Amino acid sequence: MTMTEPMETSAKEAKADAEYALRVVSFNVQHLLVARDLKQSDLAEFLGMKPAALSLRISRANWRYEEVILVSNYLSTTVEALSDDTVMRMLTGNRPALRPSEYKKSVAGDTRPRFFVGLLKKSSMVAGSGFEPETSGL
Repeated sequence: MTMTEPMETSAKEAKADAEYALRVVSFNVQHLLVARDLKQSDLAEFLGMKPAALSLRISRANWRYEEVILVSNYLSTTVEALSDDTVMRMLTGNRPALRPSEYKKSVAGDTRPRFFVGLLKKSSMVAGSGFEPETSGL
């Protein structure tokens, strides 16, 4: 599409897509903080805001692009990963997208989660007895 061609989506659809993208960012920020055992108050300090202000950003999905970049740096991930709805859709029961424009596949057509597994905090814990699968004895 060139700059002179009309847009295929309406302003209302574009706004709905933008709101959805910000909800995805909020979801991923919340889950990455938990997965990495990080405090929301520490992220707020990093962003130069009060914890209550960050809480409102997350709950209202009201992010500025600059903040998304800073959060991605704090969480050692990318803006693309924070914008990926794969995990959110998977954890919410893989419900169909809210609108037809959201039925597109994630990056490069790959629908598998890409960023949570590698970002989980490493642990020295091992499973206790009884976690091993039983064998048939053959």
